[in-house]
Amino acid sequence: MSLLQTPTPTRAPQRARGFWDDLAARGERPALVTGEGTISYADLAARVEAVVDRLGPTRRLVLLSGANDVDAVVGYLACLAGGTR
Repeated sequence: MSLLQTPTPTRAPQRARGFWDDLAARGERPALVTGEGTISYADLAARVEAVVDRLGPTRRLVLLSGANDVDAVVGYLACLAGGTR
């Protein structure tokens, strides 16, 4: 019996899935209700994807606004979605 063993190949870790992965699947149902109107899940998903694209594939620290507005929610969801790709 050899003391040297062939290392077992490891698989890449599976990314965590969250509700942000399936926003568009909820379609035109209301996702956010604001003073200016209602934003559907489909619209929210499109906004989140646009921010994910702007952030790019490089892992980095980001500063999130803590405001109670649509842009803050979109930024937060984009960070969650982009950080799991």
